[in-house]
Amino acid sequence: MSSIRIKILATAEQYLKDHSLADAQINALCQSAGVSRTSFYREFRNLDDMFSCVVASMWANILKDIIADVEAIEAPEQRLFEFSKQVASIAQSRRYLPWDEKNITHAVKLMHKEDGKGLAAILSVISPFMLRCQQQGVLRQDLHSDEIADWILRQMWTLMSIPLPPSFANEPLDRYIQIFIVDALRPNTTTAAKADDINTKLDQILDKLRYL
Repeated sequence: MSSIRIKILATAEQYLKDHSLADAQINALCQSAGVSRTSFYREFRNLDDMFSCVVASMWANILKDIIADVEAIEAPEQRLFEFSKQVASIAQSRRYLPWDEKNITHAVKLMHKEDGKGLAAILSVISPFMLRCQQQGVLRQDLHSDEIADWILRQMWTLMSIPLPPSFANEPLDRYIQIFIVDALRPNTTTAAKADDINTKLDQILDKLRYL
C-alpha cells in the first residue's frame, strides 16, 4: 500500500467523523490529506471506492484486535462466544465511528457492491479464526470458513443497522449471540441413520392416520 493511499485513508477516517458521505468533497479531503486530486484518482476510482476501503481497513483492524484478545481464552466454545459478543457489542454501540444511519447503510452496501476487495480484506481476517474453530469442533463442518465469516458479518451489519433497545442491556444481547450465532453454527450431531429412523417412524404414523 502506497504512502499516499495510507495518508488518504487515515485522513478520510477523521474527515468522515464530521461530514456525511453525501457532503464529502474530494477537494476538501485532498487538502486535509495534503495530496492532489490526481494522486487521489491514482489510488481510488471515486469517493465510494475510498469509503469502502476506509470501512474495510477500520473493521479489519477492529477484528484483528478482537481475535488477539480472545485467543487467550482456553475453551474453544467460550472463545467463539466472546469473539461474537465483542463484535456484536462494537457494532451495536457504533463507537467505532459516529456515522449517521444513511452512512452506515451506504457503507454496508458498498462492502458488497464495490469490487469486493474491501469485503475480502475483512473476510481474510475472520476466516482463519473460523477455520480454527471448525478444527476444534466448535463450528459445523459442512460450511466453508469464508461462508461462516460472511454469516458473522451479516449478523454484525444487522446489529449495526438495527441495534437492540437500550433497555435490553447485556442479557438479551447474550441470548441473541447464543441463539442466532453460536447455536446456529453449532456442529450437527444428528447422524444420517438417526434422521432416516425418524423419517421412517413419521411415515409409519402417517400410514396409520390414513385408516383413522
